[in-house]
Parts: sequence; structure tokens; C-alpha cells
Amino acid sequence: MSPVETLAQDTVFTYNISPNGACGDWYWEVTCHGDIMARGLAATEVLARADAMRAALSHIDSRPENLPPYVEDPSPPLPRLGAA
Repeated sequence: MSPVETLAQDTVFTYNISPNGACGDWYWEVTCHGDIMARGLAATEVLARADAMRAALSHIDSRPENLPPYVEDPSPPLPRLGAA
């Protein structure tokens, strides 16, 4: 397994990737504070990692809390990604 944390707005997402036994595919899951946010299967380890990261990033609201949608910056800052 390869846990990696995604830091965004004081929220930590962890994703795990592991082989799915004799099937030959790869299992992935994303957790946040111990709760499973998303999980799935992919054909390769690389695709599983990409799917897990995409799922973690989809739970991030990059819009600033104090700005209405029509005033926000068109290019919000990207979340920081780090390896554990």
C-alpha cells in the first residue's frame, strides 16, 4: 500500500492503492478523518493512483468562502499535494 496525503483547506485526504488479488486490477480508496470518501477499481496501479487523486480533489471547494461566485478569481490557487 502507498498512503499519500492531500492537504487542502485544513482537510487531510489519504488515499491507498493495493492490488486486487487474482483479478489483476487495482483497488483504491480515499479517506478523510477515517471516513471513506470514495473507492474503486482500475486496470493498472497508475490509473488507480490517478483515480484516487481525482476523487480527493473533487471534494475540495476552491472557491473562497467570502466571495460570491461572480466576483471570485478565475484562476483559484491549486491545493498542495504532498507524499507521506
